[in-house]
Amino acid sequence: MDRKRYLSSLNNERYHAKVWKFLTVGSMISTICLSIAILKADFREKTIITPTGSAGICQQFSVTGDQYDTSAIECYARYFTNLRLTYHKETARYRFNEFTRHAHPAAFNMLRSHLHDEAQKIERHDYSSIFHPMEITVKENKAYITGEHILMVGKQIVTNKQKIFSITFKPQGGMLTINSFGEMTIDPKGNIVNLEDKKK
Repeated sequence: MDRKRYLSSLNNERYHAKVWKFLTVGSMISTICLSIAILKADFREKTIITPTGSAGICQQFSVTGDQYDTSAIECYARYFTNLRLTYHKETARYRFNEFTRHAHPAAFNMLRSHLHDEAQKIERHDYSSIFHPMEITVKENKAYITGEHILMVGKQIVTNKQKIFSITFKPQGGMLTINSFGEMTIDPKGNIVNLEDKKK
């Protein structure tokens, strides 16, 4: 009888030991999973912005750290590309000034100088330009805009081509500013590269 009680008690202890071991292992796994989740979690502050003024064409969007919503990049890219590429000689200077007003401080002087020279050329030769965006691809704070670009001298169309432009944004003081803008092309390997770089 004592032997039976002893064996029963021993089996009980073994059973409880297995249960506790199982619970301990389960608890350790849960703790590890939770730790991994915390390490991977993004604790950067998320801000909701409602654009006003000229950027009011864009809908409300969010910013996490320095990363803007894809929808915001797309909307700003569409707006600024239109500002930069659709003009005639009476409006070019105003539109270019508005474009450079949103430039990042590091890019401001270069953009202003380049667009000042271009505005003079437009006024002198009676150039006008229209750009119809067809597709926008966003990669982080950069957008590639593909569209139909029509260039005219007076009322005569001199070129009508499908082109790709890129615009890069950089956060500055809570605003999305223009860091670079340029025409792109596709190299023989199918990569999108800066047209000026390819000419060098």
